[in-house]
Amino acid sequence: MLDVNCLVSSVTVPFVADLVYVCGGFDGSVRHTSMERYDPTIDQWTMLASMSTGREGAGLVVANDMLYCIGGYDGLNLLNSAERYDPNTAQWTLIASMSTRRSGKVCCCRFIARTRD
Repeated sequence: MLDVNCLVSSVTVPFVADLVYVCGGFDGSVRHTSMERYDPTIDQWTMLASMSTGREGAGLVVANDMLYCIGGYDGLNLLNSAERYDPNTAQWTLIASMSTRRSGKVCCCRFIARTRD
């Protein structure tokens, strides 16, 4: 059974290199800035760098080996801000905000256009 350090709701979970990442969420009183990584090969959770903003209902997606936490709700406002996590440097960086505030597990995907030869 997985043992997460903080019991939270409204989190999103992507996978990078067979590792599971969980960030943000709401435990009934606090919107979390924390992020944890689960390694199923050793059955262990590890606390990682925290985001700058506590978020619940944010989207968490992977693109180009980076994690992007997008939008969410901070307890007072829907958010249009976004942050990028680099697993190689273990740091979050604020990136350009979206034009629209979003919450409810915002999702996006990367589309790769292919041409026919």
